[in-house]
Amino acid sequence: MDALPFSVYDFFGYLAAGFVVVLATTAGFVGVTAIQSDPSVIEDGLLIVLAYVAGQVISTISRTVLERGVLARVLGPPSDRLFSEPDGWQARLFPGYCEALPVETQMRVLNRAQREGISSPGRALFVHCHSRAR
Repeated sequence: MDALPFSVYDFFGYLAAGFVVVLATTAGFVGVTAIQSDPSVIEDGLLIVLAYVAGQVISTISRTVLERGVLARVLGPPSDRLFSEPDGWQARLFPGYCEALPVETQMRVLNRAQREGISSPGRALFVHCHSRAR
């Protein structure tokens, strides 16, 4: 196994979001006293696994709703922003998201991508670069 498919940041991000949901659900359905009790080692392990799985589910739902739904429709996909000059209200409100790569970087990326069979900016180039970066 060369590398894990996720970073430590991802792992703890899933755990944090999952713990919030698990604890809120427990408090809502069972009561606060269940949270205040001292769990056993096995219960601790199950809680960690449950929190991680809940975090994965939350991540999938939020990615679908926020990234692919709202963000893609309102601001456009990042693959369209990296090779175009920022313009419009989106660029003024979200300058970091709408900022294009420097021209030199754009040319270097396009020249390397052409050797791989990708001739223009867009989703194919973005996916290719993203997979290479990971």
